[in-house]
Amino acid sequence: MHRDRIVGVLTTILGAAVAYMTSQLAGTNMPGDPGPKVFPYICAGILLVCGLILTIRKPAGEAKPFLNGKEEVKRFSSITLVIAPYIDLMWLFGFLVPTLLVVCLLCFMFAEGKNIPKWQPIVYSIIVTGALYVAFVYMLKLRLPVGTLLDISL
Repeated sequence: MHRDRIVGVLTTILGAAVAYMTSQLAGTNMPGDPGPKVFPYICAGILLVCGLILTIRKPAGEAKPFLNGKEEVKRFSSITLVIAPYIDLMWLFGFLVPTLLVVCLLCFMFAEGKNIPKWQPIVYSIIVTGALYVAFVYMLKLRLPVGTLLDISL
């Protein structure tokens, strides 16, 4: 089976799971308020459409196996091990610090073996984290996690 089809099937399953979990969320009683379901449904729709496109379309070129070789498995595992604790880190420390650290670490991981100055991933992670913060807080008017360790309420 072609690599794109495997990724497409997995993405479609993930989109369906997100849509199902979103349907379990409580609605809102405020008129005109879209409620907490809008963004997860948008994400689920994007995942479903992209997954179906990858699954259905005719692959270009010869079929490549999914996670071919030890190096790809190692890279996939290391990326997963970086992203998985991100949720707990956000719960503990809020949005800014963990996002900055995870984006920076992933940038260094993707730049491995390439001749990229060490300051570029750091600057890129600051820009990405800042852009995400501005987009969520100022443009979308959403509250981002503060973190239980940093939320000192008296």
